[in-house]
Amino acid sequence: MAESKRSAVPAVMPGDLGAVDTALQLIGAMESDAARIEAQRDEMISVTRTDYDGRRDALLAAARETRDLVKQFADLHPELFVKLRRRNLPHGTIGYKKVDSIRLLASPEAVVAALESRGLFDAVIYAKKPDKQVLAAYGDDVLADVRAKRVTEDKFYCDCRPAETPQPKK
Repeated sequence: MAESKRSAVPAVMPGDLGAVDTALQLIGAMESDAARIEAQRDEMISVTRTDYDGRRDALLAAARETRDLVKQFADLHPELFVKLRRRNLPHGTIGYKKVDSIRLLASPEAVVAALESRGLFDAVIYAKKPDKQVLAAYGDDVLADVRAKRVTEDKFYCDCRPAETPQPKK
């Protein structure tokens, strides 16, 4: 892209209103050129982003599909995860891990009321809904008292090592 010659004009104090008017004309022209350059830049960025986003999205969709197939394999072969809950492979690890979550057995309002009646204000978020992260720290008996329960389930995970990018030979 050719740079505008207008940007090379040195700044000089105008001597009269005619010079000020000429400076205003120059300012308007430079700002118009800058806006045109910015629009061209934004268009090029948009085209580049669209190209890269499509390629990235295709790769991520293929990775999700392959990850789902690996999970299906693991689900079909529970015997591989009986003793050790994971398998370390040359290119990553697959396995199952315990994940605790809090499931409310009553409406959030009822659980909040039960928490407040027991003075467990740290488990209540300002928006008046139970804070499941704080509830996770309470014992099962407290959870039962406030009409919630701890649910433990196996969640599949898959940690992959990034592939090495070949470096060009020098």
